[in-house]
Amino acid sequence: DVCSSDLAASHFINSCEKASFQFITGDNVPVAIETYCSARNASLLVLMPHHHSFLEKLFKKSTTSTLLFHTHLPVLLLPEN
Repeated sequence: DVCSSDLAASHFINSCEKASFQFITGDNVPVAIETYCSARNASLLVLMPHHHSFLEKLFKKSTTSTLLFHTHLPVLLLPEN
């Protein structure tokens, strides 16, 4: 028997054949990513978050966190390692 998670994984892998990969830059990265995704009718946002030092955590807002709380797209987080 094939379980539903296997079917979902298979569907996801098959849909990746149409995937495109872009590097987005801008002064406000979350806004630039949202604008790009919206303009291209993206169906999934894939992010690779990285770890921040203690000082970075104190003074810099996480791009990943900002996107997770404001995007309307499904988000797939891939580990850095």
